Amino acid sequence: MATPPADAGVKVFVCKYVGTPGTDEVLQTGNNPISVSVNAIPDYQGVGSYFADAQGRSYVLSEDTRTGGGQQGEPDVSECPDPEGPPPPPEPTSVTARVTFICKVTTAGTVTNVPGTYAAGDYIFRIRHEAGPATDYTAGVGGSGLFSGNLTVGEVEYTTTQTAVAGVSVKTTPLPNTYNGTASTNETACGTPPPPPPAPTCVVVVWKMPGWANSTTPTWPQTYVSVHDTDCDTPISEDVIPLGNDCYQLDKYFEGETTTNLIAGGFLNGPNNPDEDLVPGGWGVAYRLAQGPNCDPPTLPAIGVVADAAKITCDLDGWFRFGPGLGVSAEDAALLDWTVGPVEYESDTATGVQHSVSETVTITITVSLDESAEGDYALVDESGENVIPDPVTGDITYTFEFTEPENCPTLEGSTAVSQCEQDAPYLEWTIDLTDAGESIAFPTNATLTLRSKTDPSKFYEFPAFELTGTGASTGSALWPGAAIDGDGNGTAWPGWAFVDGEWVVDDSNFGWVRGADVELFIQVNPEIAVDVSYPNATPDCANPPIVVPEIVTVDECVGSGRDAVQTATFTVTSAPNLRYVYTVNDGPEVDVVFPDGESEVTIAVAPLDTVEVTAIPDEGFRLADGTDPFTYTFIGAAFCPGTFPATEADADLVLPDCLGNPGSVTLTNEGGVIWTLNGEVVAGNSSYDITPGTQVELTAALEGPSDEFPGGWTWSDPEQQTAWSEFFPVADDDCLPTLALTGAGSLTNWLGVAAVLMTLAGMGFVLRRHRVEV
Repeated sequence: MATPPADAGVKVFVCKYVGTPGTDEVLQTGNNPISVSVNAIPDYQGVGSYFADAQGRSYVLSEDTRTGGGQQGEPDVSECPDPEGPPPPPEPTSVTARVTFICKVTTAGTVTNVPGTYAAGDYIFRIRHEAGPATDYTAGVGGSGLFSGNLTVGEVEYTTTQTAVAGVSVKTTPLPNTYNGTASTNETACGTPPPPPPAPTCVVVVWKMPGWANSTTPTWPQTYVSVHDTDCDTPISEDVIPLGNDCYQLDKYFEGETTTNLIAGGFLNGPNNPDEDLVPGGWGVAYRLAQGPNCDPPTLPAIGVVADAAKITCDLDGWFRFGPGLGVSAEDAALLDWTVGPVEYESDTATGVQHSVSETVTITITVSLDESAEGDYALVDESGENVIPDPVTGDITYTFEFTEPENCPTLEGSTAVSQCEQDAPYLEWTIDLTDAGESIAFPTNATLTLRSKTDPSKFYEFPAFELTGTGASTGSALWPGAAIDGDGNGTAWPGWAFVDGEWVVDDSNFGWVRGADVELFIQVNPEIAVDVSYPNATPDCANPPIVVPEIVTVDECVGSGRDAVQTATFTVTSAPNLRYVYTVNDGPEVDVVFPDGESEVTIAVAPLDTVEVTAIPDEGFRLADGTDPFTYTFIGAAFCPGTFPATEADADLVLPDCLGNPGSVTLTNEGGVIWTLNGEVVAGNSSYDITPGTQVELTAALEGPSDEFPGGWTWSDPEQQTAWSEFFPVADDDCLPTLALTGAGSLTNWLGVAAVLMTLAGMGFVLRRHRVEV
């Protein structure tokens, strides 16, 4: 069965790129970054990682921790890492610049010729930067500094007063290039500066208009009426010009040939037609309109506008809305500009929709005409029920006061928690209702809806819960998708289904309630949303129990005689939401690792090893009742009859005597025996002298497996003696001749079978096959 992902419901903001990194990669246009589920990201590596997609690649910018809808809280595209475009072109390594002498400034325009040097005076030098990158520079004349700055492609000129000089130089930094230039050995006079131009004089020309549009828009064609001298610096609004009874446009011109020709033409067909030499400054400086007694404004077409609002109540937010009036065309509606205040509401400019208000605030809505429509239309407020006011040529402003109501019922303090009873998940709630204004009639029903905060299509409504009064009321219900038997024991869990004898993941059975974005929405007259979470912390409630698959052992001796092969293995089968560890002979824990695509793994051990395998459920899961670690001890190969060659060994220990004979040890044995005398391996079938005063420690052991004897050796006599221990004393004056010590004299006996078991502890032989279920 599949495992519900540990990060189900987690979303992240992703930066989208198109193109090839390092060549033409750019950030994708449109909505960027976007919010996606980590389940849709292949091989998700966390925040700060890149991954490939169909258009190019994407970058995980941050987690999406928002709890509501809309685009609030989304990061800006400027937070995305820069795309990897083509590498920048190499920086130029040189600058081409040139310095030329232009002229010497003199008062009389004379020329002084001083070969090789420049005489003292005012000079103009030109520094021209012809190619290469912008660079810092210093310029000097005859070794003294003139000025410094930054050269870009172009020219700069510098005027200075200097003593006699021999030339001009420019040094650019950090590029190590110095450029010198002298224009000529002859100085050239710059000439006498021309006299300043005379101050301009201005006139006001009066043009008669065929009609009146409004205070800012003239009408054409216009005919010449009169001209009046005026000061160029005085705004036209302050010029006193005699006018007649008609509609006029007054223009302020510079007096000159252009203006003379304009007046001689006698009329205007439009602005700046023909070319006009208007005094700069715009409206109020060089242009105004004027009305005589017979100049009446025309009746303008009116565009209707409306606005209304609803106050805040205990159970509903207030709202305001506005827009064009009934029957206004889309073209006319596009001529309206709407602004809303205060600043917290200035973005609520959509027309025809209700904009919510939940606080005490004064909302102002102002509608005006677009600049392109000024003078051609008027506005009329159609919000009144009976009387429509006259059109106006200015703005219309609506004001709505909103006040939060008092003594409203509240559900503050209401809570919801998850509980586990007899392996079944329950949701328990406490509805804490306050109604100081006594606006609710009891009994009344509360509606409780479990819902996803991110997907409106996912919800579950519990049966109606009756409230008999204010204060705290507590209730509970099974989580949707859960079930119990007649004794109240859990028999089903959300997100799971029992199919073909096993539990499998099934999101159709309210799997969404296990996510992190679930809330309980409580409605009475007030309403409140309370965050809740499925009781994952209690494995008995979270999921159905896991039955550990059977662990199979192979413990047998295959073959006979010296060709016998010991087999000691155990096989573990994988299961969803389950992992295994094992130990050998109480050693360290080892994780059971399943090869890719494999559901079983077989592990080999040695004969006589004791293996313990422990099944460990994932967080939020549990094992079936009665599941204990699997323990098994493999039977040693020594118990496979006829498998090993048999041998025997003996030792004679002779103590020193009064005749001066030293002590000795004589070893006799058949093949496959290893002798160790006082910590050193010695040859068998040999005798060794022992110095008086020596403690003798002697052992006989069996050789291990070899190419000739794969099964190793065994003792012919199960009670074979394998260890001897004796002290060889120094003879004294009263000593007697000593007999040889053989057999069991002063020795430690080990059982032959025990020696076999120790020798074969690392061999791979078994006698039989066992199947043990856990």
